[in-house]
Amino acid sequence: MDAPTRSPAVHTVPDSSVQFSGDPAHCTDASLRAALRYACQNVFARLATDLGAETLAATAESFGFNTEQVDTPARAFESKWPRQPGNAAQLALTANGLFDTTATPLQMAIVMGAIGNDGNWASPRVVPDPKTPAPSRRAVSQHTADQLRQAVGSSVNAWVPSASVTWAMAHAQAPGGRPLTVAVSISSGADTSREAAQIAERVLEAAKQ
Repeated sequence: MDAPTRSPAVHTVPDSSVQFSGDPAHCTDASLRAALRYACQNVFARLATDLGAETLAATAESFGFNTEQVDTPARAFESKWPRQPGNAAQLALTANGLFDTTATPLQMAIVMGAIGNDGNWASPRVVPDPKTPAPSRRAVSQHTADQLRQAVGSSVNAWVPSASVTWAMAHAQAPGGRPLTVAVSISSGADTSREAAQIAERVLEAAKQ
């Protein structure tokens, strides 16, 4: 998680002229921890080249992407992860949440929930305190979840992954140790990371009461 990723500030996708850049001060040869904090597109694009489409798609699907029926019990839109991008440039875009990748706030809350719950994600329920726990399944190992949870931290993290959408995601512990997660998505051409973070913080505080 803290090892350098051998990522230049500007990564050129192999066999193409497509480039991905990150803040030179934070993203040059950044660790995964730093890449998550500063949304380093150069790091995620380079790692996508190393990992390949099949590994990335399998991991995304372990978190619930490409699940056609997500009921809460109301049916939510499907979040999609391209299984076979056409070329390396599309793969790098996919790794940065672009190209044909789509995600609902519910899907990203599921991702954060799995990270905050030792790598297990539970089917979402629109009820304040279910008497019967929702069934869960393993998304990643507990070790991986621990590393991601430490990297993300307990505070609200907000960033602008594209020119039109700002995300804020967070996890916390409710009284009694019950994990809480929240994901906020704001569609805007401007940087609304502050507004997204404030919404996430208010949701978390209300849920703790």
